[in-house]
Amino acid sequence: MKNQLTRIALAALLALTGLSATPSAVNADSCWNHNGSLMRLKASGNQRWMYYENPR
Repeated sequence: MKNQLTRIALAALLALTGLSATPSAVNADSCWNHNGSLMRLKASGNQRWMYYENPR
């Protein structure tokens, strides 16, 4: 249930921002639920960034 809600929240966020859910060959993103906040993990090569996409 929690995973499904996270996917629904991500789909709604993508729809609102006009972003595509199509993966890019260069970058990799994933979203995580952390204490009620939506966090985004961005990856490019050996570098990683974690930031708040939608804080609670």
